[in-house]
Amino acid sequence: MNVADLTALATQLDAYLWPEEDARQRRKRESILTAAAELFVRQGYRKTSVDQVAAAAGVAKGTVYLYYRNKAELVCSAIALEKRAYVRRLTPLRDATVTARDRLRLLIALGLTLSHEMPLTMSLTSGDREIELAFRELDQQALTDINELQLRMSKQLLDAATDGTLPEEVLHTRAQVLVDLLRAVATSSFVNAEGSSWDAYAHTMANVIVDGVCGDVHGVDLAADRQRGAA
Repeated sequence: MNVADLTALATQLDAYLWPEEDARQRRKRESILTAAAELFVRQGYRKTSVDQVAAAAGVAKGTVYLYYRNKAELVCSAIALEKRAYVRRLTPLRDATVTARDRLRLLIALGLTLSHEMPLTMSLTSGDREIELAFRELDQQALTDINELQLRMSKQLLDAATDGTLPEEVLHTRAQVLVDLLRAVATSSFVNAEGSSWDAYAHTMANVIVDGVCGDVHGVDLAADRQRGAA
């Protein structure tokens, strides 16, 4: 896993989220963004007002505008906060003692699990028109970069898991298919219909994708146990 990619993106997101160095200002921003995210998820972007965000965060309306020019900037920053948490959770992919296949499994499982912890990001991914229109008001490269990072990580881990045997064109296509598959699964309302433990379901999905539905069941179970124990 390219550590520089993760470090650079984390730094970029931090600079966007916390432009002031003062810890008190950061806490206030985080309180506002957390309140805004909860309201956007519960009520939708259009029905959520800055007044409601201020009240939920326990600050004056003017304080919200001190940090964010408008509601569009609020939702973009709230999505950036979700993405920062996602990048932080990718840290185990740097562990060189973990096999290439297990790192690929972990990337897939984390992508599926975190989709349930990133509701605003998933709303944007699944084509929420309100958030999509708000997002177009701003050009935030940090939020675009993480999508490109996901493809790069998939290529790197897939290349390592197949011992570098795939031609570049095949490798790129398979990595893109994997990213698209994860996005489709994460935004589907039919996934995990029986209501199993989402963590267990995500790891099983990762094992099936990497090893196939006819893979070694014993080995798959052991890999899932190891991953859950390390989490």
